[in-house]
Amino acid sequence: MKKIILLVFALFMFMLQSNAVEMKFEEAYAQSKSKPAAIFLYADWADNAQECRVQFENIQQQLGNKYNYVFLDLSNKDTKGFNKIFPIYTVPYIFTFRANGKISRYFDTDCILSNSCIISRMNAFLR
Repeated sequence: MKKIILLVFALFMFMLQSNAVEMKFEEAYAQSKSKPAAIFLYADWADNAQECRVQFENIQQQLGNKYNYVFLDLSNKDTKGFNKIFPIYTVPYIFTFRANGKISRYFDTDCILSNSCIISRMNAFLR
């Protein structure tokens, strides 16, 4: 039991030290002129949703504060406004943008689940 508590505490401390901050889509969109946003689009019913979510969390840790990170559940009624701006038909995938959505890139499930693919493409997007 002590090991579990120590592990949870260590993970919590690591997350505090990381500059990666999860925020709402509106905040990320408003700040996208100065820092690109990475939005993880998912729905609990979608294939590979949990695996892709874990991978996106790993990406947050690896890339740190290079992006503003957003988790967006498209099955939630509160996301209807987002879906009107950016029509999404398949999930899960990652959507990145900067300059208020003027430059964007999509990463499908296969790329998300490949650490080398997603990291290299997200780093390339920063250039």
